[in-house]
Amino acid sequence: MSKLVNFTIDGKDCMAEEGIYIVEAAKKNGIFIPTLCNVQGIPPKGSCRICTIKVNGKLMTSCTTPIANNMEIENDTEEIHELRKSIIELLFVE
Repeated sequence: MSKLVNFTIDGKDCMAEEGIYIVEAAKKNGIFIPTLCNVQGIPPKGSCRICTIKVNGKLMTSCTTPIANNMEIENDTEEIHELRKSIIELLFVE
């Protein structure tokens, strides 16, 4: 049986199985994190960077970062929204 861990996303207390990726843990707790390259059944690569979040103050991709106990995750902030917007703009330029 998997161990459950506690973490917060944007101040909301959440629980999930230890070791699953943050994007999946967020989804199981009713929180949306946008992705482009994260496809069910394919190993995550974090190549699009749209799912970038802050974990304990450090930028990381949520599709490649396993959830752990006591993580403080920021997903819905102005800084993250601006970063995602810039990433989308760069994708269109290429």
